[in-house]
Amino acid sequence: MNKIYFILTGALVAASTTAEASALKTRSAERHPLAKVARVTAKEAPDPDMEPIWEAPEGKTTLLSRSCDGFTYEAFEATHSRILGSIVTMVETEDGEVYLSNIASEYPCSTYIQATREGDTLTVKGPQAITWDYDEWYEPFTVYLVPMEVKIDPETNYGYFNATEDMTFQFKIEEDGSIVAADPEMLLGVCTYGYDNMGEEGYLWSGFGDRDIRLAKVTDSVVTPPEDGKILSWVWQDEYVTTAVSVCIDGSDLYIAGMNRDLPTAWVKGTIEGDKVTFPSGQYLGPDYEIYYLSYFCGADFSTETDEETGEEYPVASLAEAAVFDYDAETSTLTSVNGYVINSTPDKLFPLYGYEKVTVGDQHRDVNAIPATPYDVFYTEGSYDANIWCQVPNTDVDGKLLDENKLFYEIVMDGEPFVFTFDDYYDLEEETSLIPYNTNGYDIYSEGTDKTVYLYTLPETSIGVRSVYINENGEYLYSEICYDSELTSAKANMAEKEIKSVEWYDVAGRRVGRAVNGIAIKVTKYADGSSRREKVIVR
Repeated sequence: MNKIYFILTGALVAASTTAEASALKTRSAERHPLAKVARVTAKEAPDPDMEPIWEAPEGKTTLLSRSCDGFTYEAFEATHSRILGSIVTMVETEDGEVYLSNIASEYPCSTYIQATREGDTLTVKGPQAITWDYDEWYEPFTVYLVPMEVKIDPETNYGYFNATEDMTFQFKIEEDGSIVAADPEMLLGVCTYGYDNMGEEGYLWSGFGDRDIRLAKVTDSVVTPPEDGKILSWVWQDEYVTTAVSVCIDGSDLYIAGMNRDLPTAWVKGTIEGDKVTFPSGQYLGPDYEIYYLSYFCGADFSTETDEETGEEYPVASLAEAAVFDYDAETSTLTSVNGYVINSTPDKLFPLYGYEKVTVGDQHRDVNAIPATPYDVFYTEGSYDANIWCQVPNTDVDGKLLDENKLFYEIVMDGEPFVFTFDDYYDLEEETSLIPYNTNGYDIYSEGTDKTVYLYTLPETSIGVRSVYINENGEYLYSEICYDSELTSAKANMAEKEIKSVEWYDVAGRRVGRAVNGIAIKVTKYADGSSRREKVIVR
């Protein structure tokens, strides 16, 4: 068998408990390199009809917080680190069957595996299909969860993971309901089934999986403002992002929803004391199913460290008892004194996001505010289509947040707003030049301020983007146009040249008498001997 080893000492010693200070640049900084993915033997081929369990049967549902030694595969080697606060959903049926979702912490997957409970023992029998994927030839294959154990090569004293003889993984259920791996050295590994590079058939470990697993019930409750409290619309802002948050002030209590931008309706509660507002650490925000982690609000102190190898500076956070803000009641403004992290636990540092300098407040925006001009506009012509990528701010020219429901942007092509037709752009409901700010679909992609629009009509001389804001009076307010300067300059130079001839070719390179419907190659020859070749979509 062709085995690919990892160093025994690095693999068998579990990572220590998360420290009180942690680098925020990436969690991979805490991981220890092992080796390339190991091959695991197969006892028998999996059932070809085995399918992932996409939905669990009806039963009692419990949200669990997972701590484990989580393995992942990156940069051609398997690495591992201690994971805290990863989400697992458990469903228990009346007949004693148990279903667990998202069973590999670093391989998030909303499908379920099946387990059987007998007394205080929970048994997982492998292999079990957990999802499908596609290879480089777009052929589908099944991904399995396989119980694995460490095997030692006596000649090298190196270890590797191998499928267990009975393909069984057991948990013990403790008195408080926690579910703990009976053997902390065993791995629930993510595998495929096929042939290794020596031509041997078996389960191939992907480099993902968990060991030393503990699942604990989540009993924390979320914060809610008073039912009769007045909800105000304020703005959250750091040096990168401006976004809306909800605020409720009830006497000396100040509530904010949106401190975790992934959970915009989750509230935190602070206490007003003179010119300060104090938000205690450990407030539960709820599960974040975008990243499959629990979410807690925790105050944090930030400092800077320097990477000895690269010289790069990066922020380091340590948990604080609270996040403290300066409070100006007259202007309704909060300014952070220290920072805060969105953490996966209430009291041990495992930061998901960190914010050092934050302002929250009421903006008092001018009704006639002009939207900020888009920037970083780049136009690209590909083999079969073209696209324009740009940054479109959600603020006015003074940096104040605009209502995204009234904010649009336009592609300005050859001096005119480009009109999108419903036949070509299914993301829009009607023919229009205005793209709603948060449109995200097949031809139009939006991720925050990042916008990408695919085009099937190509510009002749110029292309740019502008923002359009429809204010409370129904008036259209336009930003300046930001052009792709490189394209505009190139097109302008070509436009000034004397054209000698224009030839058309199909995609196979055959010359045709005129442009035909579909993709064509247009070759323009100029009097100075230069030429321009471009792909054109003809309709």
